[in-house]
Amino acid sequence: LRSLISVIQSSVDNVASSSEELHASAEQTSKATEHITMAIEQFSDGNESQKEKVEASSHQLNEMNDGLYDMSKTSAAITDASLKSTEIAGKGEELVQKTVGQMNSIDRSVKQAEAVVKGLEAKSKDITSILRVINGIAD
Repeated sequence: LRSLISVIQSSVDNVASSSEELHASAEQTSKATEHITMAIEQFSDGNESQKEKVEASSHQLNEMNDGLYDMSKTSAAITDASLKSTEIAGKGEELVQKTVGQMNSIDRSVKQAEAVVKGLEAKSKDITSILRVINGIAD
């Protein structure tokens, strides 16, 4: 019986140790997720600024087109390129928003896993206490 209790105690200690390591890993993953989310948000802000700059450039080119007939074909091509860039920037912003949503989902999953690990850690401590009582009775 003591041998069995020792084996169980060893297993409980291993589970407790693994639970603590998993908890630490979950916290690190959560922090990394927060950093990635902040970087993505900064990237999204940069895309909005680029979109505004492209739109401003397009407007300036259209004004120049009125005064410079010889450059009308070149201006039209640049305007088309600017509109395509604006469209691409808009699509990029949508992708960034989707990525932020996915990162938020990952963050929620990590937090749920962390809660499960904490529950396992508490149960492991309860089992350890019970085994100590059993050992005390066995002695």
